[in-house]
This record gives sequence, structure tokens and C-alpha cells, in this order.
Amino acid sequence: MEPRTFSLRYRPQNFEELFDQEHVKRTLTNAIQHNRLVHAYLFAGPRGVGKTTTARILAKSLNCVEGPTVHPCDKCSTCLEIKASKSLDVLEIDGASNRGIDQIRELRENVRYRPTSGHYRIYIIDEVHMLTTEAFNALLKTLEEPPRHVIFIFATTEPHKVPATILSRCQRFDFKRIAPDVIAKRLEMIIEKENLDVSEDAVRLIADIADGGLRDAESVLEQITTFKQGRVTAEDVTELLGIVPYERFSHLLKLVGEKDEAGLLAFLEQTFAAGYDVAEFYFGMVGFLRALLFTSLDMRVERSSFPENVLKRAKEYRPKELARMLERFLKSEEAFKRSREKVIFIETMALSLLDMGEKQPVSKESSRSTKTSTSPQTSRPKAQKSPLQQNHAGVLNTGEGPASIPEEGPSKQASENDTKKVEGEMREVEESVQSVPLKQVWKRFIKETETEESFVTLALQASEIIETRNNLLTIGINNNPELNIGRLKAEQSHLEERLSRLAGQKMRLEFKATKPMKKESRGPKSKPRSAVEDVLDIFKGDIVR
Repeated sequence: MEPRTFSLRYRPQNFEELFDQEHVKRTLTNAIQHNRLVHAYLFAGPRGVGKTTTARILAKSLNCVEGPTVHPCDKCSTCLEIKASKSLDVLEIDGASNRGIDQIRELRENVRYRPTSGHYRIYIIDEVHMLTTEAFNALLKTLEEPPRHVIFIFATTEPHKVPATILSRCQRFDFKRIAPDVIAKRLEMIIEKENLDVSEDAVRLIADIADGGLRDAESVLEQITTFKQGRVTAEDVTELLGIVPYERFSHLLKLVGEKDEAGLLAFLEQTFAAGYDVAEFYFGMVGFLRALLFTSLDMRVERSSFPENVLKRAKEYRPKELARMLERFLKSEEAFKRSREKVIFIETMALSLLDMGEKQPVSKESSRSTKTSTSPQTSRPKAQKSPLQQNHAGVLNTGEGPASIPEEGPSKQASENDTKKVEGEMREVEESVQSVPLKQVWKRFIKETETEESFVTLALQASEIIETRNNLLTIGINNNPELNIGRLKAEQSHLEERLSRLAGQKMRLEFKATKPMKKESRGPKSKPRSAVEDVLDIFKGDIVR
């Protein structure tokens, strides 16, 4: 009976049909032709790239009645039995369910018997890294000096978990991820043989989301053709698998370019309300920015499922601008993974992209024109003031006496005084603008620490921000300051690191007591709280005597 699934029905049956693993094919075929076989092989690589399939082809080549040969006949009883997984000389063992020492002892007993019909007795152990340490140790002696008629083939997705004593006794082959173009060609062959109607965009999208695994791509193709009768498009694939459509990423960049803060937040809320996965959106945005960056530099994107008409719009962006946005997403990846409020994280990340265009370096022409306009001959204060000077003229002209500087021309002295006043006012405006988001960041920081039952939670109870200056937060401690300030200073570097991750910039903390260090005694003298009492309050415990 013919297998139902595409992955089994169109499984390669010889080395010619094996795809995109040229280094493995060449080595194994040369070993067979020149009789340079070894007693143990290790096939390592990600899922769905042909490890077990290659093991079966190797077993068929060695045990075919015409073999050992690189071209098994696929007609003799041995080849047909191996193809149907019924051969007594080719035993496939699942390492996850046969991982104990008892199963390895049984295997050691069976290797003594010669093959029934083939030339070799071949043991294929899949996911060999799942074996226990005792099982590996029991296998060592047999693996080091096996009978001449026995060949072991190990397959694993995690070779780093295989003991070095096993690795040193095997010939290792590392299977690579299959290129999307190769996967697409394989899918087109299946589509043609199955008389399916699938668009080119859908095939490219399936090949891209398979992430180098052909078996995953074949499973998705079979699922999507069952999902919809008739022509299958890329939109059908995104609907079935819950992939974020590329139009979402394109529209987000459009809103960023328009500096539309309200529209940006509304768009993100509507996107996640539609059920799209937050992490899928985040990493999909990274892939979209990378594709735009490559296209803006006239480079071909090897792994991209985005349509050409969308990528052509990359010329609307400068490469440096795309690179800065991509860098911001990548630098925040770890913080995103740890964040408990991932939707809020993406919202703040998107809002932070709005100011990226404001940090462009000043061009040489504008710099030269500025120097010309502020030359000594034309540096007299004009009658019309800048908006900043008009709004804050009273603040700028009070509170400071004349500076004691060497006497120079009246125009130059007046110009320097105006410059110092404007710089001082700009610092005040900057501090007032920064204070609002820093207070919001501190509230989020307090909310995170409240979920932890630790000394930090107790120490920060009833704390408040006293002052914000640049990246320095001065925190007032109301709760037992003489004890808790010392605790917080001991953890200060760790707290500053956590706060910096939330703020997206380097932050510093300073702790001050907002109550006197010594309280006036009223009535009978009360004993100070001890550390033991604080621990009891946190963990709601009692002292057992």
C-alpha cells in the first residue's frame, strides 16, 4: 500500500535523489566504491534534512544483492524489505524510547548473530543523544570492537549531548539546512505529480517558513492543499499558519515615516486584537527590515518570501536608516524575550522609531552656513528672539550676576552670554521632558519587583522619585531607611542593570532617606526591627521554638 503522506511517498531512495547534501553523498559513495567503510557513522543536523533517509539509502546500498553498490536496484527482496522497514538485518531503534541499559544489553547480545540475507547487520539509532549515561557506557566496548558484519549509524539533532567517548569512535557527518530554492524545486515537483494548483508566491512562502527542513515544507504543502480546494495562494498559507502578513510590516513603517503616534498605537492594538502572535510579529519585522536593507543596497535576498513589488519600495528608505531600525530591534531581542508585557514592549519600541530621523548628523553645507552666520562681524544680537528665548526670557535673565571674563568687544561678550543662557535653558527643558518617561519606567520597575518575594521588594515599599537629572534617578526610601538603603546599595549594580533594560538606556540610581535616620522616642522606647522580622514579613512565616 502506497504511503499517504508526501514526506514518505516522495522519500529519496538512492544517492542521486538525495538533495543538497553534496559533501555527504560524495564521501559515502567514495567509501562504498573503494571499500573504505567504517563500523560507526554519526549523522548530525537539524530536523527534516535527510539524516534517517541517508541512513536507509546507505543500508540499502550495502545489503543489495548487487552490492555493495552506490546504485541499489530497488527490485530485490532486500531492497524492498528495507524500503518497507521490514528487514531483519536493518534495525531502526528509537533512542528516546529505548534509552535504558537493558535495551543496550539486549543489543550487545544480538550483534553476535550474522545477517540473515544481506552482507551486513546494520543498526540505525535515531535521536541517539537521548540514551542514558549508563547506556552509552555499556555501548562503548561493542562500538570500539564490533564484529566485522555490524555497522552502527547514529542520527541526532543535538550532537553536543553525545559523549566524547562515543564521538571519537564514529565518523561524523554534519547535515546542513536545505536552501529555500532547493525546497521550492522539490515542492514544485510534488505539485506537478499530484496535479495541484499552488501559486509561486505560496511555494516561496512555504519554502521560507520551513527554515531549511524539507519534511516541514512537505507537511505544510499537504496541509494547505487539504485546507483549500482549488488554487492556493500566499494569503491562504498565512491564514492557515497564522503568519503575520507582510502588509502589516509595510504599514507600520509607513506610520513611522508619517510620525503618526496615535495611528501607530491604534494599528498595533488592532493587529494583536486580530490574534497574531506577538513574537511572530517581532521577528517577522526583523526579517522584513533585513530584506528591505538588502534590496536598498541592490543585493539579492536569498531567504525572503516577500513579494518583489514590496521590496522595490526599499528605495524610499536610506540604508543607514534601515540599519539603525534593524539594530534597535536586535539589541532589544533579549529584553523582549524576558518581558512579561510583550505587547507594551513592542508599542514602546515602535514609538521609539519615530525619533530616529531626528538624530541625523549635520551636513557640511549646513555647518558651514551656520559658521558664516555666526561670524564676529555679524554676531550682534538681533531684535527678534528665537521662540525659546521669547518664552523663557525672564528665566534666562535672572538669578545670575555678570561673569568675570576678560574684556572683549561688546558684541562677542553679548553673543557668548546668550549662548550660555540658551544652553542652560535647553538643559532645563531636556530634564523636564525626560522626567515623565523616567517616572513611567520606574513605575514599571516597581511593578516587576512586587512579583518577587525578596528584600528588594520590602526595601522599595513606599519609595518615591525625589529628583531626575539626565540618567540619574534619586529615590527616596521611607520604609526603615537606615536598614534598607544599605541593602539596596549592596544590590545597586544589579538594580541599575534591570532598570537600564526597561529604559533602553544606561541608568544610575541614588538612594536617600526621606525620614530622619533616628526617630524621636515617644513613650516607652521601642526596639528597632531586626532582619529576622523582615524575613518573616516577606515569607509570612512564624518562629518555631
